[in-house]
Amino acid sequence: MIFLALFAIFAFGEPGKLAIGMIGWIALGVLPALNAFFDLASLQLSRWFLGKIKEHDRYLNILWIVADVLVAIVLLMSLYGTIFLSLDAVDRHLFPDATLFAVDRWRELFWERRDWFHPEILWLTLMALTTLVVTAIHLVFVFAHLFVPLWRHRDRERIAGLIRGIREKAGAHPENKFQKFDWQALARAYYFPWEHGIALGALTLWMLGYVLHRVVIHG
Repeated sequence: MIFLALFAIFAFGEPGKLAIGMIGWIALGVLPALNAFFDLASLQLSRWFLGKIKEHDRYLNILWIVADVLVAIVLLMSLYGTIFLSLDAVDRHLFPDATLFAVDRWRELFWERRDWFHPEILWLTLMALTTLVVTAIHLVFVFAHLFVPLWRHRDRERIAGLIRGIREKAGAHPENKFQKFDWQALARAYYFPWEHGIALGALTLWMLGYVLHRVVIHG
């Protein structure tokens, strides 16, 4: 920040360098500060959502996961919206007779064409890498909670009953304690909650991917 302040003093000290100084100040100060603010907001919200996901049961944690993904998308869009508004405000209020930032052109490439790797706005895409990396790591842990067994109360009761029955038979007839039918029934009782949970998790992940593909990427 000291070097940034010295740069601003040097640049703003000469009228001819006012525009260059403003560009440097925004590039080295304002935009990184905005990015850091949204990174912090994303990190705090991600931690809060992860706590909610771990705390609730199978159905509610799916709702929290969907909300988490939607909030991450909204935060990323808000970051770029704030950047464009800030740059546009600098042009309109501080340099009404000049155009320092081609905001309309950048907004068209970013929002309308969605050409995020166009050379003119590649710096905007790269600037969001910190937010995207943190969000991606967080979503990996979040999506891991989708693929867990869908335990119901009756499933737990059934498993407990099967285990109790196996123990009773083993106690009454030690020579026949390994009954194939009983163990197969116990395996099925464990298998079905996993099958249903993974199917529900895959369906949720597919739905989120479809929304991201249709609404966010292709509009």
